Amino acid sequence: MKESERLKLILDVENITMKELAEKTGTKRLRWSHLKQEKAKLRAEDGEALKIMFPEYQVWFMTKIEIPEYGHISPLTKLQERVKKES
Repeated sequence: MKESERLKLILDVENITMKELAEKTGTKRLRWSHLKQEKAKLRAEDGEALKIMFPEYQVWFMTKIEIPEYGHISPLTKLQERVKKES
């Protein structure tokens, strides 16, 4: 899964718009849009912004590995947990 796909997944699961992401991270909406469309590569400061906003996804976003016992999960795991709670 590419960085752009992982970013899209986070936005979908967290139900957050590009505008909200830009406002909450202080990174311009156009920058996030370029990352999402694969027109730009992730910079360290982009990763930092995501890490601060979504610390539970930090390891997964960078390595594609989950360590649930330490709270490092993927958006899909979070979605599954949500569905279980709603059932």
